[in-house]
Amino acid sequence: MPDSTLTTIALDSSRVAHPPFTKLMPIRFQELSEAVAGFERTGVPLVSVRGDSLIPTAGYTDDVGMYYLAMKLASLFHLSAAAAWDLFFFLIIIPCFAIGFVGMMKVMKTTVAKVFYAVMSSLLFVTVYLSGDIYALSPSLAVAVIPYMVQFTQSETRPSIKHWVVFLMFGMVIMLAHLIRAHSATAIVLTFCSLFFFDKRWQMKEKWKSLALIAVGILSVWLFFKTQFAERDAYLSKLQPNYVVPPQAHPFWHNVYIGFGFLDNDYGIRYQDEIAFKKARTYAKRLKVSRFQEK
Repeated sequence: MPDSTLTTIALDSSRVAHPPFTKLMPIRFQELSEAVAGFERTGVPLVSVRGDSLIPTAGYTDDVGMYYLAMKLASLFHLSAAAAWDLFFFLIIIPCFAIGFVGMMKVMKTTVAKVFYAVMSSLLFVTVYLSGDIYALSPSLAVAVIPYMVQFTQSETRPSIKHWVVFLMFGMVIMLAHLIRAHSATAIVLTFCSLFFFDKRWQMKEKWKSLALIAVGILSVWLFFKTQFAERDAYLSKLQPNYVVPPQAHPFWHNVYIGFGFLDNDYGIRYQDEIAFKKARTYAKRLKVSRFQEK
């Protein structure tokens, strides 16, 4: 891909003339608008329209779940990209905080504790709402899940069908969250593992069975999205003989490198995608890139 291709990455003001009510990074909103337009034109998920070209949606990003689900909401309810994002955002934070509130009310034993939690939860909700974007997913999931993890550790019940169903759904939620925003559920998974595998009430055989059900839930969501990628790539390959299947994950070393820019340093490293691209370009002059933007 020649250097001149980078000019096509610039924000298209005509597509962001009506931004969503809730906060969303402009480049993500443009890509969502392109995904919505692409699905309307082709009927194939994860195919976007950019100018006069059909391109893969989120082919080089790690937020494909957001584009897919918001695109489906736009199609189902006949919404604009902006309205679809607003609906998607509120479908994340409102149910999560509501579920977490109900769960924590069962954990708290005194009125003072319940009132304190209600106040703190309300403040956190406002903070998450104002922060916006897909970064709201991680704290919202924690609010929803942690109370029930606490209840699980305090419960004396033995494994049952209800537990197996919950573990299966837990795996599905983990994978879906990861596809919406990479590693948004990692902290929850680590917390669950530390609580569950040190729990002496369950036998090791029961724990491995639970882990297997979680893995099945993860794989079911992953396989579903693999079929969506395959359908998209087959469609674009038929229309474009020179079509190259894009990677489906954010490069690992990309985040490692710019992660060193979390603190001030003398090496010019900052937490910006462009910094990693320029560094890689010093070693690979013909490096291809689809887009980059500042974080």
